[in-house]
Amino acid sequence: MEVDFIKVRDWLSPGEYSRVLTAANYAGLPTVGHLATAVSLEQALASGQQTIEHSGGLFGGLLLACSSIEDQLRADLLWVMGQAIEQQSIVAALVGMREIQFLSRVVKSYNPDKAARLVASMANSETAVVPTLLVNAPGLQGSNPLFDGRKMRDEPFMKYVPQKVVEMWKADPMGRFFDVKQRQAMQKVHLLQAKLLQQLQSAGVPVLAGTDAALMPEVPWNVPGFSLHDELMLLVNAGLTPMEAIIAGSSASARVMQLDGVDTIAKGKAADMVLLASNPLEDIRNTRTILTVISNGQLFDRNALDELLAVVEAEAAGKASATRE
Repeated sequence: MEVDFIKVRDWLSPGEYSRVLTAANYAGLPTVGHLATAVSLEQALASGQQTIEHSGGLFGGLLLACSSIEDQLRADLLWVMGQAIEQQSIVAALVGMREIQFLSRVVKSYNPDKAARLVASMANSETAVVPTLLVNAPGLQGSNPLFDGRKMRDEPFMKYVPQKVVEMWKADPMGRFFDVKQRQAMQKVHLLQAKLLQQLQSAGVPVLAGTDAALMPEVPWNVPGFSLHDELMLLVNAGLTPMEAIIAGSSASARVMQLDGVDTIAKGKAADMVLLASNPLEDIRNTRTILTVISNGQLFDRNALDELLAVVEAEAAGKASATRE
Protein backbone atom coordinates (compact mmCIF):
# COMPACT_ATOMS: atom_id res chain seq x y z
CA MET A 1 0.00 0.00 0.00
CA GLU A 2 1.34 3.42 -0.97
CA VAL A 3 0.71 6.41 1.27
CA ASP A 4 1.46 10.12 0.83
CA PHE A 5 1.82 11.21 4.45
CA ILE A 6 1.24 10.27 8.09
CA LYS A 7 -1.55 12.05 9.96
CA VAL A 8 -1.34 12.67 13.70
CA ARG A 9 -4.37 13.21 15.92
CA ASP A 10 -5.22 14.96 19.19
CA TRP A 11 -4.97 11.87 21.38
CA LEU A 12 -1.20 11.20 21.20
CA SER A 13 1.00 11.54 24.28
CA PRO A 14 4.28 13.44 23.84
CA GLY A 15 6.16 10.14 23.73
CA GLU A 16 3.80 8.64 21.17
CA TYR A 17 3.98 11.79 19.08
CA SER A 18 7.77 11.70 19.08
CA ARG A 19 7.85 8.04 18.05
CA VAL A 20 5.37 8.63 15.21
CA LEU A 21 7.43 11.53 13.88
CA THR A 22 10.65 9.51 14.13
CA ALA A 23 9.10 6.61 12.22
CA ALA A 24 7.64 8.93 9.57
CA ASN A 25 10.97 10.65 9.05
CA TYR A 26 12.70 7.28 8.77
CA ALA A 27 10.18 6.26 6.09
CA GLY A 28 10.66 9.54 4.28
CA LEU A 29 7.02 10.53 4.74
CA PRO A 30 5.78 14.00 5.73
CA THR A 31 3.65 14.32 8.85
CA VAL A 32 0.43 16.34 8.81
CA GLY A 33 -2.61 16.66 11.03
CA HIS A 34 -3.80 17.97 14.35
CA LEU A 35 -1.78 19.59 17.08
CA ALA A 36 -1.87 16.82 19.68
CA THR A 37 -3.36 18.22 22.88
CA ALA A 38 -0.49 16.96 25.04
CA VAL A 39 2.13 18.41 22.66
CA SER A 40 3.22 22.06 22.63
CA LEU A 41 3.25 24.10 19.45
CA GLU A 42 7.01 24.52 19.78
CA GLN A 43 7.51 20.74 19.82
CA ALA A 44 5.29 20.31 16.75
CA LEU A 45 7.15 23.00 14.82
CA ALA A 46 10.55 21.64 15.83
CA SER A 47 9.51 18.17 14.69
CA GLY A 48 8.87 19.43 11.17
CA GLN A 49 5.14 18.66 11.12
CA GLN A 50 4.10 19.86 7.67
CA THR A 51 0.59 21.09 8.42
CA ILE A 52 -1.52 21.91 11.44
CA GLU A 53 -5.18 21.15 10.72
CA HIS A 54 -8.42 22.58 12.12
CA SER A 55 -6.70 25.64 13.62
CA GLY A 56 -4.75 23.16 15.69
CA GLY A 57 -7.19 20.33 16.29
CA LEU A 58 -10.44 19.43 17.96
CA PHE A 59 -9.53 20.39 21.51
CA GLY A 60 -7.93 23.82 21.56
CA GLY A 61 -4.99 23.77 19.21
CA LEU A 62 -3.50 27.13 18.33
CA LEU A 63 -5.74 29.11 20.67
CA LEU A 64 -4.43 26.99 23.53
CA ALA A 65 -0.92 28.22 22.68
CA CYS A 66 -2.20 31.82 22.84
CA SER A 67 -3.65 31.47 26.34
CA SER A 68 -2.10 32.95 29.46
CA ILE A 69 -3.36 29.85 31.31
CA GLU A 70 -2.28 27.36 28.66
CA ASP A 71 -1.16 24.68 31.13
CA GLN A 72 -4.44 24.80 33.07
CA LEU A 73 -6.55 24.58 29.92
CA ARG A 74 -4.41 21.73 28.60
CA ALA A 75 -4.87 19.78 31.83
CA ASP A 76 -8.64 20.27 31.66
CA LEU A 77 -8.75 19.11 28.06
CA LEU A 78 -6.68 16.02 28.79
CA TRP A 79 -9.11 15.16 31.59
CA VAL A 80 -12.08 15.53 29.22
CA MET A 81 -10.31 13.37 26.65
CA GLY A 82 -9.59 10.73 29.29
CA GLN A 83 -13.28 10.61 30.20
CA ALA A 84 -14.20 10.27 26.52
CA ILE A 85 -11.79 7.38 26.12
CA GLU A 86 -13.41 5.61 29.05
CA GLN A 87 -16.84 6.17 27.48
CA GLN A 88 -15.49 5.32 24.01
CA SER A 89 -17.25 8.41 22.66
CA ILE A 90 -15.66 11.18 20.61
CA VAL A 91 -18.97 13.05 20.90
CA ALA A 92 -18.50 13.20 24.67
CA ALA A 93 -15.10 14.81 24.15
CA LEU A 94 -16.41 17.31 21.63
CA VAL A 95 -19.27 18.29 23.92
CA GLY A 96 -16.95 18.57 26.92
CA MET A 97 -14.54 20.95 25.21
CA ARG A 98 -17.44 23.18 24.14
CA GLU A 99 -18.77 23.81 27.64
CA ILE A 100 -19.50 27.52 28.14
CA GLN A 101 -17.15 27.88 31.09
CA PHE A 102 -14.23 26.35 29.21
CA LEU A 103 -14.83 28.38 26.06
CA SER A 104 -15.11 31.57 28.11
CA ARG A 105 -11.75 30.84 29.72
CA VAL A 106 -10.18 30.33 26.27
CA VAL A 107 -11.47 33.72 25.11
CA LYS A 108 -10.72 35.67 28.30
CA SER A 109 -7.19 34.27 28.62
CA TYR A 110 -6.22 35.10 25.03
CA ASN A 111 -2.84 36.83 25.28
CA PRO A 112 -1.89 39.08 22.33
CA ASP A 113 1.81 38.82 23.18
CA LYS A 114 1.69 35.01 23.14
CA ALA A 115 -0.30 35.17 19.91
CA ALA A 116 2.38 37.38 18.35
CA ARG A 117 5.08 34.91 19.39
CA LEU A 118 3.03 32.03 17.95
CA VAL A 119 2.67 33.87 14.64
CA ALA A 120 6.41 34.61 14.53
CA SER A 121 7.29 30.98 15.32
CA MET A 122 5.05 29.67 12.58
CA ALA A 123 6.33 32.23 10.09
CA ASN A 124 9.88 31.06 10.81
CA SER A 125 8.95 27.42 10.31
CA GLU A 126 7.89 25.52 7.21
CA THR A 127 4.56 24.51 8.75
CA ALA A 128 1.29 25.45 7.05
CA VAL A 129 -2.07 25.91 8.74
CA VAL A 130 -5.33 24.40 7.46
CA PRO A 131 -7.98 26.24 9.54
CA THR A 132 -11.12 24.36 8.38
CA LEU A 133 -13.21 27.17 9.83
CA LEU A 134 -16.32 25.39 8.58
CA VAL A 135 -15.88 22.51 11.02
CA ASN A 136 -16.38 24.67 14.11
CA ALA A 137 -18.79 27.19 12.61
CA PRO A 138 -21.63 27.48 15.17
CA GLY A 139 -24.07 28.19 12.34
CA LEU A 140 -23.76 24.61 11.13
CA GLN A 141 -24.92 23.06 14.41
CA GLY A 142 -28.52 21.97 14.61
CA SER A 143 -31.07 19.77 12.88
CA ASN A 144 -31.81 22.42 10.24
CA PRO A 145 -29.15 25.11 10.58
CA LEU A 146 -29.27 28.52 8.95
CA PHE A 147 -25.84 29.24 7.49
CA ASP A 148 -24.91 32.21 5.31
CA GLY A 149 -28.61 32.92 4.92
CA ARG A 150 -29.34 29.41 3.65
CA LYS A 151 -31.23 26.57 5.31
CA MET A 152 -28.83 23.70 4.80
CA ARG A 153 -31.52 21.02 4.58
CA ASP A 154 -33.02 22.91 1.63
CA GLU A 155 -29.75 23.29 -0.27
CA PRO A 156 -29.95 21.72 -3.78
CA PHE A 157 -26.72 19.81 -3.26
CA MET A 158 -28.23 17.79 -0.41
CA LYS A 159 -29.70 15.50 -3.06
CA TYR A 160 -26.18 14.27 -3.72
CA VAL A 161 -25.74 13.11 -0.12
CA PRO A 162 -26.77 9.53 0.79
CA GLN A 163 -30.16 9.63 2.47
CA LYS A 164 -28.89 7.81 5.57
CA VAL A 165 -26.31 10.56 6.06
CA VAL A 166 -28.93 13.30 5.73
CA GLU A 167 -31.11 11.53 8.30
CA MET A 168 -28.11 11.25 10.63
CA TRP A 169 -27.54 14.99 10.39
CA LYS A 170 -31.25 15.67 10.93
CA ALA A 171 -31.05 13.64 14.12
CA ASP A 172 -28.58 16.31 15.26
CA PRO A 173 -26.24 14.13 17.37
CA MET A 174 -23.99 17.09 18.20
CA GLY A 175 -26.16 20.19 18.09
CA ARG A 176 -28.74 18.92 20.59
CA PHE A 177 -26.17 19.47 23.33
CA PHE A 178 -25.81 23.18 22.61
CA ASP A 179 -28.29 25.85 23.69
CA VAL A 180 -28.27 29.49 22.58
CA LYS A 181 -25.71 30.59 25.19
CA GLN A 182 -23.36 27.77 24.25
CA ARG A 183 -23.58 28.70 20.58
CA GLN A 184 -22.79 32.30 21.47
CA ALA A 185 -19.70 31.14 23.37
CA MET A 186 -18.68 28.99 20.41
CA GLN A 187 -19.08 32.01 18.12
CA LYS A 188 -16.66 34.06 20.25
CA VAL A 189 -14.05 31.32 19.91
CA HIS A 190 -14.73 31.11 16.18
CA LEU A 191 -14.14 34.85 15.80
CA LEU A 192 -10.92 34.57 17.80
CA GLN A 193 -9.71 31.79 15.50
CA ALA A 194 -10.48 34.01 12.51
CA LYS A 195 -8.52 36.90 14.06
CA LEU A 196 -5.48 34.68 14.61
CA LEU A 197 -5.77 33.29 11.09
CA GLN A 198 -5.63 36.78 9.58
CA GLN A 199 -2.43 37.45 11.54
CA LEU A 200 -0.90 34.20 10.32
CA GLN A 201 -1.78 35.04 6.72
CA SER A 202 -0.31 38.54 7.04
CA ALA A 203 2.92 37.09 8.44
CA GLY A 204 3.34 34.83 5.42
CA VAL A 205 2.36 31.53 7.03
CA PRO A 206 0.94 29.26 4.29
CA VAL A 207 -2.84 29.02 4.74
CA LEU A 208 -4.51 26.10 2.98
CA ALA A 209 -8.22 25.58 2.30
CA GLY A 210 -9.73 22.38 3.67
CA THR A 211 -13.13 21.30 4.93
CA ASP A 212 -12.72 17.94 6.73
CA ALA A 213 -15.83 16.80 4.84
CA ALA A 214 -16.27 13.16 5.80
CA LEU A 215 -20.05 12.62 6.07
CA MET A 216 -19.78 12.02 9.81
CA PRO A 217 -22.05 13.08 12.70
CA GLU A 218 -19.42 15.36 14.25
CA VAL A 219 -19.05 17.40 11.03
CA PRO A 220 -22.72 17.93 10.06
CA TRP A 221 -23.95 19.53 6.84
CA ASN A 222 -20.43 19.38 5.42
CA VAL A 223 -20.73 18.01 1.87
CA PRO A 224 -17.53 17.11 -0.02
CA GLY A 225 -16.79 19.54 -2.84
CA PHE A 226 -19.67 21.90 -2.17
CA SER A 227 -18.42 22.80 1.31
CA LEU A 228 -15.12 24.07 -0.10
CA HIS A 229 -16.97 27.12 -1.44
CA ASP A 230 -18.23 27.88 2.07
CA GLU A 231 -14.72 27.48 3.47
CA LEU A 232 -13.39 29.99 0.94
CA MET A 233 -16.13 32.39 2.02
CA LEU A 234 -15.19 31.94 5.69
CA LEU A 235 -11.53 32.58 4.88
CA VAL A 236 -12.52 35.89 3.29
CA ASN A 237 -14.75 36.69 6.26
CA ALA A 238 -11.71 36.07 8.47
CA GLY A 239 -9.75 38.77 6.66
CA LEU A 240 -8.14 37.10 3.67
CA THR A 241 -8.66 38.70 0.28
CA PRO A 242 -10.59 36.68 -2.31
CA MET A 243 -7.33 36.08 -4.18
CA GLU A 244 -5.62 34.86 -1.00
CA ALA A 245 -8.52 32.47 -0.38
CA ILE A 246 -8.29 31.14 -3.93
CA ILE A 247 -4.53 30.67 -3.55
CA ALA A 248 -5.20 28.79 -0.30
CA GLY A 249 -7.35 26.35 -2.24
CA SER A 250 -5.03 25.98 -5.22
CA SER A 251 -1.37 26.91 -5.58
CA ALA A 252 -0.54 27.11 -1.86
CA SER A 253 -1.98 23.66 -1.25
CA ALA A 254 -0.17 22.23 -4.27
CA ARG A 255 3.16 23.62 -3.10
CA VAL A 256 2.83 22.29 0.44
CA MET A 257 1.77 18.88 -0.88
CA GLN A 258 4.68 19.00 -3.36
CA LEU A 259 2.42 18.43 -6.35
CA ASP A 260 4.53 19.44 -9.32
CA GLY A 261 2.90 21.04 -12.33
CA VAL A 262 -0.48 21.89 -10.84
CA ASP A 263 0.23 25.02 -8.79
CA THR A 264 -0.50 27.60 -11.51
CA ILE A 265 -2.01 27.96 -14.99
CA ALA A 266 0.94 28.10 -17.36
CA LYS A 267 2.40 26.42 -20.42
CA GLY A 268 3.74 22.99 -19.56
CA LYS A 269 1.58 22.61 -16.44
CA ALA A 270 -1.20 20.07 -16.01
CA ALA A 271 -4.41 21.20 -17.68
CA ASP A 272 -6.49 21.33 -14.48
CA MET A 273 -8.69 24.37 -14.03
CA VAL A 274 -12.21 25.64 -13.40
CA LEU A 275 -13.91 28.28 -15.55
CA LEU A 276 -16.48 30.49 -13.83
CA ALA A 277 -19.38 32.62 -15.04
CA SER A 278 -18.72 35.41 -12.52
CA ASN A 279 -15.62 36.99 -11.04
CA PRO A 280 -14.70 35.53 -7.61
CA LEU A 281 -12.42 38.50 -6.93
CA GLU A 282 -15.54 40.67 -6.75
CA ASP A 283 -17.43 38.19 -4.57
CA ILE A 284 -15.83 34.94 -3.37
CA ARG A 285 -19.25 33.28 -3.54
CA ASN A 286 -18.85 33.39 -7.32
CA THR A 287 -16.62 30.32 -7.10
CA ARG A 288 -19.92 28.44 -7.21
CA THR A 289 -20.73 29.70 -10.74
CA ILE A 290 -18.93 26.83 -12.45
CA LEU A 291 -19.32 26.67 -16.23
CA THR A 292 -16.56 24.29 -17.22
CA VAL A 293 -14.02 22.00 -15.58
CA ILE A 294 -10.84 20.93 -17.33
CA SER A 295 -9.27 17.91 -15.65
CA ASN A 296 -6.02 16.46 -16.95
CA GLY A 297 -6.72 18.00 -20.33
CA GLN A 298 -10.29 16.66 -20.58
CA LEU A 299 -13.02 19.28 -20.86
CA PHE A 300 -16.34 18.92 -19.03
CA ASP A 301 -18.88 21.60 -19.96
CA ARG A 302 -21.95 22.35 -17.84
CA ASN A 303 -24.01 19.63 -19.53
CA ALA A 304 -21.31 17.02 -18.91
CA LEU A 305 -20.98 18.11 -15.29
CA ASP A 306 -24.75 17.87 -14.81
CA GLU A 307 -24.69 14.35 -16.23
CA LEU A 308 -22.06 13.34 -13.68
CA LEU A 309 -24.09 14.91 -10.89
CA ALA A 310 -27.19 13.03 -12.05
CA VAL A 311 -25.31 9.77 -11.53
CA VAL A 312 -24.31 10.85 -8.02
CA GLU A 313 -27.90 11.88 -7.25
CA ALA A 314 -29.22 8.49 -8.35
CA GLU A 315 -26.68 6.66 -6.22
CA ALA A 316 -27.46 8.85 -3.21
CA ALA A 317 -31.13 8.02 -3.56
CA GLY A 318 -30.31 4.32 -3.80
CA LYS A 319 -31.42 4.05 -7.40
CA ALA A 320 -29.61 2.21 -10.15
CA SER A 321 -27.40 4.67 -11.97
CA ALA A 322 -27.20 4.79 -15.72
CA THR A 323 -23.80 4.16 -17.29
CA ARG A 324 -22.48 7.23 -18.97
CA GLU A 325 -20.94 6.67 -22.39
